[in-house]
Amino acid sequence: MTTKRTGRVATKSAPSLHPHVLVMHGPNLNLLGSREPKHYGHATLDDINRTLASRGDVVSAFIETFQHNHEGALVDRIHQASRDHVDFIVINPAAYTHTSVAIRDALAAVAIPFVEVHLSNIYARTGAGICAASPPKQDASWISEN
Repeated sequence: MTTKRTGRVATKSAPSLHPHVLVMHGPNLNLLGSREPKHYGHATLDDINRTLASRGDVVSAFIETFQHNHEGALVDRIHQASRDHVDFIVINPAAYTHTSVAIRDALAAVAIPFVEVHLSNIYARTGAGICAASPPKQDASWISEN
């Protein structure tokens, strides 16, 4: 499990000028850089998190990253996000994309705007349809061309 907090911390008693963004990485993403570089590239998860922190600093956002290989831990962190006053969630559910009703339900329950992202084109690679991890209220999605 990896949790890192970067950027500026904002108080939540008033509307924040520094939004709190939770970036969630699902299972096996801790192996980026060495796992199937043909599909996922050579960047490590630490490389990605450093880039996110840098971009967060540019826009004055508080970026928190979280990676876990277990579905329940991801669900628990989504629940905690509401108590932590997270403003926005960016999630790559990875292997849980097509199977996790629990992650989908947790995202719907906390009512925090979110975007689902992927490092490769999941539709081209798996031929899958709608992602189970994304409830109908998904705010956006982004899929790499890889």
